Amino acid sequence: MAAGDTAVARMLERQAAATGRTVADVRAESEGAYPLGRIGLPRDVADVVCFLASERASFLTGICITIDGGSTRGVYP
Repeated sequence: MAAGDTAVARMLERQAAATGRTVADVRAESEGAYPLGRIGLPRDVADVVCFLASERASFLTGICITIDGGSTRGVYP
């Protein structure tokens, strides 16, 4: 599993403090970089983890699931 950035308040606060901007400005800029228009939430990652731990994923082997809101859409041909 490859999780992209998630909207963790501490991360946004640190970025804002380091750049002299507001948390809202940092969040808006970050969200604009994702095709889905938002930063991932910890629950987005947790949902995939729960699925992978479930019986419904019992036939999955040797894969990497990228959880990044589509930001790596151009990486794979």
